[in-house]
Amino acid sequence: MDHRDHCYVVLPLLGDRLLIITIVPFRRSRPSALTGTPTMDIHDDDDNHNEDAGLNDEELSPNDGGAAKFAPVEVTSGEENFIPVHVVSAKLLRFDEGENQWKERGQGDAKILQFKDKPNRHLFIMRRAQIGKLAAQHELVAGIELKPHPSSDKCFIWSALADYSDEDDEGHPETFCIRFSTKELADEFKKQFDAVTKAKVGK
Repeated sequence: MDHRDHCYVVLPLLGDRLLIITIVPFRRSRPSALTGTPTMDIHDDDDNHNEDAGLNDEELSPNDGGAAKFAPVEVTSGEENFIPVHVVSAKLLRFDEGENQWKERGQGDAKILQFKDKPNRHLFIMRRAQIGKLAAQHELVAGIELKPHPSSDKCFIWSALADYSDEDDEGHPETFCIRFSTKELADEFKKQFDAVTKAKVGK
């Protein structure tokens, strides 16, 4: 502390003697964040400022208040009621009749599913990777024919009588084209697809 901050009081005593009293201004101290020892607070203008300064200097542990607790949330997709028959990664396109061209619906796992409670019924479903939005959802019924694409041996085309991927209760007729990374994957999908649809003929 600068000695210029001191105040001096001089009191006369008996004889020629004087009593000099030095008054040192009181400074409130606060603990150092690093050492824990008191340090001089040079910004001690008022009590409110001191309280704010103490809050700013205080270090809080991220664990104060205990560990965060999260309640478990059960997420269902509706596929719990089905048995997977065949699952393969692919890209799906839909034919837009208005614009007379193929439009991509997304890439993800193409699934042929069997109803658990009705083994004779099957569903084709595909969700877009990462976002999980439906790209196709329709029942595989007798009469659906998987046709090869005229320009690629890794693609097949078929038409669904009623697809519900747009979350429409009525469903809409759609024509799809599915494309695989290899001919082998395409051939295996056709094998599984035909096994399901042709088994329904006459039933």
